[in-house]
Amino acid sequence: MVEEAIRQRVLVVDDTPDNVRILVESLKEHYAIQVALNGEKALVLARSSPAPDIILLDVMMPDMDGYTVCEALKRDLRTESIPIMFITGLSDEQDEAKGLGLGAVDYITKPFNPALVKARVRNHLELKRRREELAAAYETIKKEKEKSDALLLNVLPASVAADLKESGETRPETFENVTVLFADIVGFTEQAATLHPNVLIQELNDIFTAFDDIVAANGGERIKTVGDTYLAVSGMPAPNRDHAAD
Repeated sequence: MVEEAIRQRVLVVDDTPDNVRILVESLKEHYAIQVALNGEKALVLARSSPAPDIILLDVMMPDMDGYTVCEALKRDLRTESIPIMFITGLSDEQDEAKGLGLGAVDYITKPFNPALVKARVRNHLELKRRREELAAAYETIKKEKEKSDALLLNVLPASVAADLKESGETRPETFENVTVLFADIVGFTEQAATLHPNVLIQELNDIFTAFDDIVAANGGERIKTVGDTYLAVSGMPAPNRDHAAD
């Protein structure tokens, strides 16, 4: 028996009690079942938390038919990714095409085979799980790429970093006229001996961050830091005739 806490949730939407009973009986062993007897209730349950993992939706219902419910769910960011399976007495190909065109993942006609419904529910839930895993993996990769890009820009000029990301290499260039800045903190060695390492590192970080902002605002490029020494250039990698003034 699957624990209730980790069961996937199935929302059954149908106004016919016999159909609801058959679906619930065939699925309740493996899934947590919710039931809505009309479209309005279906929308409320679909937008609640936790949301259903899949919706089994009848078409012919009073007040709001299944197509209208499906359209509303697919327009809502909270519910657009929930798989919808139509289970309906409408067997015309045009009806099926309409249901699938609205974004449903499946279309089963009545009278239905409970075993077939159960198998398709299982398959669609497995596909949903894999899509979610892929989406999570993509987000992880995206975040790690952002970190690596930030690190690259922290140690290399933007143009060099761009070359490395595009082709994996960068050509050496010669710059005849540049201005090189060496900045050193007076009395740093003596002060460092009296400061806690964490305080010392934070002080250097604050100072060098301010240096970075000033250098960038004036068209320069930070090359490296060594201890309390800050090395920057102006006039490269983008040539600049006013490099010394900058």
